[in-house]
Amino acid sequence: MRRAFLTLTSSDLATTRDWYVHLLDLRVEFDSDWFVQLQDPDDTGLELGILDRDHAIAPEPARGTPSGGYLTVVVDDVDEVHGRATAAGVGYNVGRIASAAAPFVVGS
Repeated sequence: MRRAFLTLTSSDLATTRDWYVHLLDLRVEFDSDWFVQLQDPDDTGLELGILDRDHAIAPEPARGTPSGGYLTVVVDDVDEVHGRATAAGVGYNVGRIASAAAPFVVGS
């Protein structure tokens, strides 16, 4: 396998792109009207795709209103990232779980 990454579906690519770029300091590697590819600038193996959920390439079950699933992100400074999410007025539940071994932020 050369690479694997999670692809989210969205009805607003620009807003979704900007959210993850701002929240996680990701950089845009590819940006079109149907797909966006984001990447961690320090670890190019960490990628996130965002697909227009109405595009013909989107699998039928992924079209329409998204439901189910969650994305777990492990970060170095959970307080800082959680603060950014809170300051951005997150419209869904963002939990904060921290431990010395694995601090992370969970959105649902």
